[in-house]
Amino acid sequence: MRSVIITGVGDGIGAAIARGLHDRGHSIVLVSRGEKGRELASELSAPHIRCDLTDEKQVAGMSAEAHRLMGKVDSVVHAAGGYFRQQTVENTDPAFFTGALMNNALTFYNVVRATLGLLRASGHGSIVAVSAAPNVYLNSNIGYAAGKGSIQFMVKQLALELLHSNVTVNGISPGFFGRGKGSYPEGSTKLLQQGRLPGESIGKAVLFLLDNPLITGQLVEVDGGHSINIGAGL
Repeated sequence: MRSVIITGVGDGIGAAIARGLHDRGHSIVLVSRGEKGRELASELSAPHIRCDLTDEKQVAGMSAEAHRLMGKVDSVVHAAGGYFRQQTVENTDPAFFTGALMNNALTFYNVVRATLGLLRASGHGSIVAVSAAPNVYLNSNIGYAAGKGSIQFMVKQLALELLHSNVTVNGISPGFFGRGKGSYPEGSTKLLQQGRLPGESIGKAVLFLLDNPLITGQLVEVDGGHSINIGAGL
């Protein structure tokens, strides 16, 4: 079983990942700056650390506290982000654009920097970051697209840098997924299903990447096939 820090836990994808890892018996610490993460931690009887992931000093303190709580850190799952909103570039002001980059790219950078020593020390560390599938970011805004897109390139770069540290780095690119527990039953899911998808599928994909020591530098789209359902354009 692995000791996992899960950052950016609310009531959506981060929560689905946390439930999936908890149900498989992994040791987890949930990190968020909002109440949803604390409430989920209470539900799962797991530790919770309140942290603003855009603040480098707070993230360093979070990493040290997670290590103290679990005794080791084998894996990090970074689910922080947000800023999804359907709007044009004309309606995306500089503050919104900067916020999207900070809450997606900067938070991932801070978390990796703060936890890297612990992941190296584990001997078989792993990082999984949550990006977004094309059918999501192409229906959002330029700030969200830039933030989630940066995650994908950061995964590739980090995977290359950490090859000799025996630390794997991969990404999950989700489609449109629901919030809350049990609202979207797994058994009713079909390819190309319209509407929100069940978060359990994201948790399963993360577990697969954490458990496989030979997969690194990969981005797995979990979107029910929507990103490949493209017309000929003729």
